[in-house]
Amino acid sequence: MGRSSATGRVVHGAKKFTAPGPRRRWMPRASAAEIGIRCRNRRSAGRFLQRDRACSASSPERMAARLSTRLLRGTWRGTSVPDSRGMLNVPDVPVLRRRDRLDPLDDRRVRRELAAGRWTRVAPGVFVPMAAWRGLNPLQRHRLRVEEVTSRLPSSVVISHFAAAAVWGIDVLGSWPALVDVTIDRASGGRSGGTLQRHALGVAHRRRVPFGRHEVTTPAQTVLDLARMLPYVRAVSAIDQALWIGRPRGPLATAAEISDILERTPVARGGRRARRALAASATLSANVRETHMRLLVVALGFPIPRLQERRTLPSGRCVFGDLYFPDADHWLEIDGRGKYTSPEYTRGRTPAAVVIDEKNRENEIRREVRGFSRLEATDADHPQRVYDVLTADGLRSSKPRPRAGDSVLR
Repeated sequence: MGRSSATGRVVHGAKKFTAPGPRRRWMPRASAAEIGIRCRNRRSAGRFLQRDRACSASSPERMAARLSTRLLRGTWRGTSVPDSRGMLNVPDVPVLRRRDRLDPLDDRRVRRELAAGRWTRVAPGVFVPMAAWRGLNPLQRHRLRVEEVTSRLPSSVVISHFAAAAVWGIDVLGSWPALVDVTIDRASGGRSGGTLQRHALGVAHRRRVPFGRHEVTTPAQTVLDLARMLPYVRAVSAIDQALWIGRPRGPLATAAEISDILERTPVARGGRRARRALAASATLSANVRETHMRLLVVALGFPIPRLQERRTLPSGRCVFGDLYFPDADHWLEIDGRGKYTSPEYTRGRTPAAVVIDEKNRENEIRREVRGFSRLEATDADHPQRVYDVLTADGLRSSKPRPRAGDSVLR
């Protein structure tokens, strides 16, 4: 048996290995039963794992096998494997900790390695090789920071806001903070410093669950806390990630659960902002950039789109469109550059082969719909560009073209 570093629970069937350095760690092994649970049905698994493969070639059993491979490799949407409660496990990277070393760490060497860019400091006395750090996405980096900071605290805390989002694997549009968020009693004051950002909001009415010797706010409470303080688009992106039905174990929360907490909470700042964000949320936004683009096209005056439109092409290939405008029969693809470079998507193919396959897929789709557009995920940062592309491709807007500097999304 092994012990989970995140939850403090005993994990049966754990596999022990020796990480670099003197510390020994435990990695849980997914069971066949867990793998079967994570692939609940053909439709949901096919939607999120087999978007570019023929539906006829994807039985539930084969999808479960492919899903289990991705879970064990830790490549689900570029994040680490979720644990049994849906929490995101700590990224498996080499970590150098002063407190773990029998021999003192040479301060001059530390300064030299940091200055040369070979190490990066995650928390006081905790360092990670820069090569490993670059291999983590921002969500994983903050998850590692939360683990290292909270493991050093002398007393238990309630992990909340961005820190709780990282624990649950809830991505958020924009940058992640350098400090770890915790919520404390109102009487304690909101003084922050060092490694912690303290929110004096009170803990009595906050829904939370055990997290080792600490507590962490539930997914619904976490995104509600974020929605009270973040701008509109970032707030919706956080809620969408909690509601997303494509997670291995299903959504982390429901809109009804978030609404219930909102209505039962004593009067607090940000309630109106949170209600607006919740009203605009959706369960099918696979990532924060899809949320951003969905909100932007509506704000630009285009029709309200459907998400993850499913079509079976004449060739038998089953495809899903990121955004689809049914009245105009217009299909919109939102691509990140990782689609052409990330091993998760290339599956051993060269970038040229990926481009050719994507072009053939696009040609098939174009023959089935009236209009087709393709945008990069980062185009959502440029409303004029999005407006120009969609109107040039035949999609009509009820609003004029935004001027430079106009605040389209408020």
